[in-house]
Amino acid sequence: MIEELNNLNSTIKFTLTYSPDKIQFLDVEIFRKDRNIGHRLFRKPSDRNTLLHANSAHPKALKESLPISQYLRVYRNNSEESTCKTQLEDMTRSFVERGYTYKVLQECARIWLFIGFMLAFGSLIASMWILFGGYVAKGSSEVYPGIAVFFQNAFIFFGGLVFKFGRTEDLWQ
Repeated sequence: MIEELNNLNSTIKFTLTYSPDKIQFLDVEIFRKDRNIGHRLFRKPSDRNTLLHANSAHPKALKESLPISQYLRVYRNNSEESTCKTQLEDMTRSFVERGYTYKVLQECARIWLFIGFMLAFGSLIASMWILFGGYVAKGSSEVYPGIAVFFQNAFIFFGGLVFKFGRTEDLWQ
């Protein structure tokens, strides 16, 4: 069947790969590891660094949003933290090769951090609303679910604060 498809047009070549442990679809590779299923960003071996160049004549807003959207793509398409970190470093290298400065890329990281803290703080406020509006104000005899949701979000929020402000980057040198 593949040979028939390849004979239809000489400029388009189809390939077929088979593996019992992984499958690639678009830009995602779904794999089986031990007894779990994971996913990671997939790039074809023929992939080249074709990111939009920083000196192109495109609108400034587009060039500033490109790193954010590509970092988000890497983050969403990875289920393992170590693979995500490696691919984010590769993506940063690709952006630098295409003329982006570290200052622009650091600004993208700050935007990511701000969005993360806003989501975490919003979750904390929402959990307080659930706790007080759904359990305390109504005089419910069982307030455990509201307390559990509140403390879960509080620990996530404060854990993020400790991760950001409680570490020193000089250990990474």
